[in-house]
Amino acid sequence: GNQRDPTALMLFLHGLGDTCDGWVSMMPELAAKNPHVLFVLPTAAQQRVTLNMGMQMTSWYDIKGLTPDAPEDTLGMRRTAAYMDKLVAEYSDKFGIAQDRVVYGGFSQGACCALLRGLTTPRGTPAGICALSGYAGSRDWILTNLRHRDIPIFMAHGSQDPVVPFVMSQLSKAGLEGQGKVTKLEYHTYPMAHSACDEELRDVSAWLSRAVPRT
Repeated sequence: GNQRDPTALMLFLHGLGDTCDGWVSMMPELAAKNPHVLFVLPTAAQQRVTLNMGMQMTSWYDIKGLTPDAPEDTLGMRRTAAYMDKLVAEYSDKFGIAQDRVVYGGFSQGACCALLRGLTTPRGTPAGICALSGYAGSRDWILTNLRHRDIPIFMAHGSQDPVVPFVMSQLSKAGLEGQGKVTKLEYHTYPMAHSACDEELRDVSAWLSRAVPRT
């Protein structure tokens, strides 16, 4: 991405057990059409994850289960959300980027954090949210603290995902759109498992160009 004179910022969080390196190779696809965007890809700290028998791994918060009724680590998600805004503030201040030129993005567990932070951040309305192969975790907390219902959201999921069930994503879409809670949710499905594909990255790139057009 642009590290010299960016006019927009995309913060992108990786999935459970991954690092930023898992996504660095994908970013040139987004940067090619969006040379004005700075991409910030942090790596999560190690912690025990209940879902994986308490094993230590990089994780943005604890995951207790991947069913609609599983208990959720809302506190852990909120901690990561605060860290996300700290990073956004740091890079926004450095390059003079306004909050309405900031996109919160992520894959899988990172997508859950992007949805929570983008919809509830007290920093002001962001330019958009990009949530890939994830879902709206802690949805009740999000809807209780919803600040930005008109924010553009790009949500996408693989129809054959064996890790984060497709139905989790669909339930999130229905829950966020119900009663007009969010108004600009763009939803895409791809014939893939728990991963990204070229078509998806092209769609994200085009969406990003609309969310934060070149100035």
